Amino acid sequence: MDANQARFKNFPSSLYTASKLLQVGNQSKTYAVCPSCNSLYNIAEVVAEEGSKCTHVEFSMQSKGKPCGMELTMQAPLGNRNKNRPKLLFPLPSLKLQINSLYQRSGIQQQLRKWTNRHVDNGMLTDIYDGAPYFTPETADSHLGIMINLDWFQPFESSAYSCGAIYGVVCNLPREIRFKKENMLTLGLLPGPNEIIKKLWIDGNKITKHDLELMEKRAKIIKIPADLGRIPNKIITGDGFSGFTANQWKSFILIYAIPLMWDLLNEPDRKILGNFVRACTLLICRIIDDKTLSEAHEHLLKVAMLIEENYGPERITPNFYLCLHIADCCRDYGPLYSFWCYSFERMNGILGSFPNSHRQIEPELLRIIMQHWRLDDLISVQSNNTKLVEALKLIKPRATSGSLAAYDNFEFSELCQYRKIFVQEVDDTIVGNEPFSGEMLTPRRIQVDLPDNIYQILTDYYSNDYDLQFTTIADSISSSSRDSIVVPNMIDQFGRVQIAAEIFGSAMSSRYLKNACILAKFIQENRGNETTDLFPGQVQYYFEHTITISGESKTHRLAFVRWYRLAPN
Repeated sequence: MDANQARFKNFPSSLYTASKLLQVGNQSKTYAVCPSCNSLYNIAEVVAEEGSKCTHVEFSMQSKGKPCGMELTMQAPLGNRNKNRPKLLFPLPSLKLQINSLYQRSGIQQQLRKWTNRHVDNGMLTDIYDGAPYFTPETADSHLGIMINLDWFQPFESSAYSCGAIYGVVCNLPREIRFKKENMLTLGLLPGPNEIIKKLWIDGNKITKHDLELMEKRAKIIKIPADLGRIPNKIITGDGFSGFTANQWKSFILIYAIPLMWDLLNEPDRKILGNFVRACTLLICRIIDDKTLSEAHEHLLKVAMLIEENYGPERITPNFYLCLHIADCCRDYGPLYSFWCYSFERMNGILGSFPNSHRQIEPELLRIIMQHWRLDDLISVQSNNTKLVEALKLIKPRATSGSLAAYDNFEFSELCQYRKIFVQEVDDTIVGNEPFSGEMLTPRRIQVDLPDNIYQILTDYYSNDYDLQFTTIADSISSSSRDSIVVPNMIDQFGRVQIAAEIFGSAMSSRYLKNACILAKFIQENRGNETTDLFPGQVQYYFEHTITISGESKTHRLAFVRWYRLAPN
């Protein structure tokens, strides 16, 4: 191969020289930290002197104030000698680089101002902008609202060591992209303590080891959609529930808690659990109103009063007091969905997955983070380079999905419409041929003949929804009526359907069978009164079916569901 050697004379021959040339990795400052009072020191000054001690005086205005005196360094082996090394390090990333890289992206400024064009019904809280007027159109071009979160995580599986991450998110961005990892700012990494969870019933011996074993067996029987995640395999691990993440606690409280624990608790504890689960169910809604917030507050207040009545006022911890301010926080900042911390916890998992030496992990993690930001900055400058853009598609990460739905593309207007349908605030009849923002997925069967019983159900469905006369092919032959619309008996079957980042399965796709269970509302006649009840069911398959009405071809996207019957009391 003939190549111009002089052309590539200065081309980097190693990853180190390439990083140095692109100025990747040298984008942060690191300080030595006092293990006792957390004072910061210049590393060069600390390691230059053996036995350096902290000189910070906590109350410097007092004449008898004493310095902390904690040793700042330790001896670390280096070859055949020892070298001073700080006991703790605090790496501080470059916020300027991260903000600059964010603004280099195409279309980001339009996204930052998108919230100014929203219209929300009075009393509805759909995002952080709908609370108190911290966001006004006058400040949209000159101010960024940054939400800061500090969370601790364990980066090592075999160690109890904890690392604290300080994150920031730009609240001006739409909710559907606000918590994407490429838009989250890393403000610092802290060395820190272990996490301790105080459990009301376990510590009080209301839930025994035997009860935990029984709960674990019951949990394994319960089937939930795969996208909701899972709780750890062993509820009985450690003192009980050891290793639960915040998202796993959410799933446990909303789904598992009542069926697993109800018969293990006495009547007062059942009331505590029931009120707490109800409050959590209300507060996690993506769209919320003042009436719902007030109901959630009442349930949390009942929880606190029941605990005080049955366990004594000493069990009312600061967390219970803070819970009683959640409703006010939502009125100020919108629904919890717009500012909760689950997405930060996802970032903890990403940080913990980065390769490291298992020694001073904070500077290593921050170096990787800043390398990614620097590379994003360099790539953004080359956004017009079509060859580079095409090449980067090969290493584009897979889209993330999950119960938190931080990566879906639903805008608030679509969520409002879904909510109105669910709470029956719309008068329109849903027939199945409305604009569909999702996608039908494989496995797929084309031109499938419907069994006679299902064919008749589909025909009756059209007659009820359109308030017209539909008929089967067989009935049209035997009938002399020309006003009836003939329903074809051929459909296209699909095993899955995707809406945004969430995939719904069916019995037709065995791999996604967990995602086939659904809940739907039905209006029931009960002694002359109409009641709305939730019914569980299992989707057998999804299908597309086309009919012609008044010369217009209409394609319907529907699901065939087998509903569970009511069990006897």
